[in-house]
Amino acid sequence: MIQLATWLSYAGNHHPSVAGTPDWRAIRSAAQKLEGGVWEKHRLKLMMCSDPWRFHDLSSKEVEKAHRKAMGLDIPDFPQLGMHADPTCRNLTPENFYALVGVKTDRPLPVYTFNTACLYRLDLCSSIEELFTTKHLWSDYPDRDCAGWTVEVRDAVEAISLPRAGAVFLGSAWRSETVRGNHIGEDVARLHRLVAYLRYGHCLQFATIVPGKDHDKVFRAKEVGRVIEKRPSLTVESRLLTYTTNDLLADAIGVNS
Repeated sequence: MIQLATWLSYAGNHHPSVAGTPDWRAIRSAAQKLEGGVWEKHRLKLMMCSDPWRFHDLSSKEVEKAHRKAMGLDIPDFPQLGMHADPTCRNLTPENFYALVGVKTDRPLPVYTFNTACLYRLDLCSSIEELFTTKHLWSDYPDRDCAGWTVEVRDAVEAISLPRAGAVFLGSAWRSETVRGNHIGEDVARLHRLVAYLRYGHCLQFATIVPGKDHDKVFRAKEVGRVIEKRPSLTVESRLLTYTTNDLLADAIGVNS
């Protein structure tokens, strides 16, 4: 796990295929500005964590700490590993996973924010819809991990086939109650998408957003359908949004202007 600022300064060297794409410097410049802004506005230092087991340990410790503090009361808001970001459910590697982790110093605990991303390729499923409906989005072992749980995609307005380069799911995002407000979620989310481009290149990015959120108004995005998850205890409906390279570049130009 290293400082995101350090990772960004060498992003092109580590990923020469990205460095050869049009306007990658504008995207990296925008990411560097946003990273600096998170420190200036929120006094949070962002770390790049590409070790899924390290991230699992950090998140698990925060969950344990929240339980201890609750002392029989309602458990406060705490980071809960999404199954897509849990290496016990998926074959996660430094190549197909990373998390942005917000801390106060170079020491990784306590954790104040995190955002995760996972890369999915054509050898797993042929479309984003299939990733959801077969539940491979959450687990390599859906029969084991997703028992009694159905998922459907509705109202898709266009084909959402998995591009040859793959697709990046922008998944779990969390921030402590102590740092909420002042648009920190928006700042880190915008940065998160730019980092995903610098790491994975021209992959389609997608995310599920609860209906009340207006991410497509705050950020450039396109709604391509709805996802309905029916679990034994609850039903969750989300909007399925995609972000193209052109969306990311337009956001980057806006940050740089």
